[in-house]
Amino acid sequence: VEMWSSVFGLERIGIHDNFLDLGGHSLLAMQIVDRIRSRYQIALTLMDLFEAPTIAQLSSVIETRILAKIESLTDEQVHRLIASD
Repeated sequence: VEMWSSVFGLERIGIHDNFLDLGGHSLLAMQIVDRIRSRYQIALTLMDLFEAPTIAQLSSVIETRILAKIESLTDEQVHRLIASD
């Protein structure tokens, strides 16, 4: 919500508000997708946002991608990550 509020310049956005209904367009979509990629280090496309146009829907996509990334880690990678903290 914070990310979308910042991009749209709105104080209140609900998790079920539709990106396009809020006035979203391709440039705003690019900003949101870029911020999500940077924050979560996952692959995300503009199409993902347009196919999941609410925060609630997009968060499910993000969660699925993060879990897939975690599940693909080898035991050695997990141990390195744990040791680095």
